Amino acid sequence: MSVSNLSFSFLDVDSGKASDLPRIEGAFIAYTPEQWREGSGDGIFTCTDDEKGVADLYLVDDGKERVSVRYNHRKNGERSGVEFYSVGDRSRIDTVLVVGEDQFVPSGSLIDPRLAWKVLNEFVSSPNEIPQSVEWISSQDVNWPQDW
Repeated sequence: MSVSNLSFSFLDVDSGKASDLPRIEGAFIAYTPEQWREGSGDGIFTCTDDEKGVADLYLVDDGKERVSVRYNHRKNGERSGVEFYSVGDRSRIDTVLVVGEDQFVPSGSLIDPRLAWKVLNEFVSSPNEIPQSVEWISSQDVNWPQDW
């Protein structure tokens, strides 16, 4: 897939061009909670391929110098696809955190922002393959609270 099929919304950048990614690199390399909160604390990156489907990478920060990454992929013609969370601390994967209004992530999915930047670059290079720079867990394998 060509990265020309990338669109994203992150901090103050809404773009349909991969060439705009360098504008956001500093938010990962020199992370500050204040900068992420100015942009609502999250971002979505979407790659669309007419043959292979839609792949999304969601990034949400916890305000404490950690980022949860969620990878989704849905093939064309399918109602639902696969969903995975990054694994930073497997022992905390079943502890769910509230990180924003209506935003919940497994505590164990939080990783360093610089590693999240690496994951994002892998995603852009090959969006239909789950990035290999982190361990992943299926969202179905997370012990979500029963009342959700």
